[in-house]
Amino acid sequence: MTTPEAHVESVQRIEHLASIFTQHQPSLTDLSHPGVLPPKIWTASAPWQVIVLWIRALIFQFPYNLIEALHQVIQNVAMSVLIGVVYFGLNRNQASADDRLGLLYVILAVGIWPMIIHIIQKEYRAKKWLHKDLLDRTYGRGAFLIAKLLCSLPVTLISIGAYIIPVYFMTRLRQDDDFRSFGIFVGMMYLHVFAWRATAKLLVYMLPTPGWTVLPLSILAVLSSQTSGYPVHPNQIWRVFKWFEWISPTQWTFQQLTQQEFNGIDKFNCQKIPVQVGGLPILTSPNCGVETGRDLLSFMNLSRHATLPQDLWMGFVAVGVYDVGMFFLAFLAFFIIRQRPRLTPST
Repeated sequence: MTTPEAHVESVQRIEHLASIFTQHQPSLTDLSHPGVLPPKIWTASAPWQVIVLWIRALIFQFPYNLIEALHQVIQNVAMSVLIGVVYFGLNRNQASADDRLGLLYVILAVGIWPMIIHIIQKEYRAKKWLHKDLLDRTYGRGAFLIAKLLCSLPVTLISIGAYIIPVYFMTRLRQDDDFRSFGIFVGMMYLHVFAWRATAKLLVYMLPTPGWTVLPLSILAVLSSQTSGYPVHPNQIWRVFKWFEWISPTQWTFQQLTQQEFNGIDKFNCQKIPVQVGGLPILTSPNCGVETGRDLLSFMNLSRHATLPQDLWMGFVAVGVYDVGMFFLAFLAFFIIRQRPRLTPST
C-alpha cells in the first residue's frame, strides 16, 4: 500500500513531465470544418495500363529508345556485311558448293548470336525496375507483356531484316530475280531468329542470372547446330542425339534453305583440268563427282524428309510450331516466376 506522501510525490513528477512536454510540443491547431473525403483510388483497367506503358516506352523514354533501336540495327547490319564480305562473290561451280552450304550454316548458327546476347542483357537490365513495379502492382503482368510486344515488334522486324537482306544479296543467294526464293529465305530466317529469341526469353524468365541463362542456351545451340546436317553428316550423328534434329529449328531451317538453294541447279559448272590424251596435254571437262544440286543434297543426306507431303511447307510449319510453343512457355514462365533482379554487393 502506498503512503499519502508517495502518492503526492508521484503526482508531482507526472505534472512536471507533462509541463516539460507541453513546452516542447507545439499546440495543435483547431480542426477544420468537415468536408468531402478524397475519392477512392481505383486501379486502371488493363487497356489503360497498356496505353500508359506504350506512351511511357515511346515518348517518355525518348531518345534512349531510339538510340537502343539504332544500336540493334547497326549491330545486325555489321554482322550481315561481315558475313557477306567473307563469302562475297560465290558462284555456282562445283568447287563452291560446299562454301554455299557453309554460308547458310554461318548465317543460321553463328551470325545470330550477337543479337541474342544483346536480348539477354537487355532483359536482365529491365528486371531491376520491373520487379519493383510488379511488386507494387503498378501494372499487371499481362498489360506489360502486351505493351512490350507492341513497342518492340517494329524494331525487332527491322533489326532482323537488317541482318537478313544485306548478306542475301552480297553472296548471290538471289537466283535471277526469283522473288519466290527471296520470300522463302526471308520467311524462314524470321522464324528461325524468333525461335532463338523465344528460347532465350524463356530461360531469362526462368533463371536468375545471365550466366545461368547462357549455359543451357549454349548447350541447346550446340546440339541444334551439330544436328543441322552440315558440321556432322546426318548418318554419323550418335543415336543419343539423333532425336534432337526433329526439334531443332536450325536443322529444319537449314534443310529448307538448302533444298531451295540447290534443287534448282540442273548442272554444276566443273573447272577444266589438263589431262593426257594421246600423249598431248589438253584441257577437258571431266565427269563431275556431284553433277546436280539434287546429287549434292542426296550426298549430304539433306533431302531425307522430301518423301513427306510437299517439304516446302514442312520447314515453315515445324519452326512455326516451335516458335509458338516457346513463346507460350516464356509467357507462362513470366506469369508464374517472380522476376527478381540479380543481387549485387552494392544492393
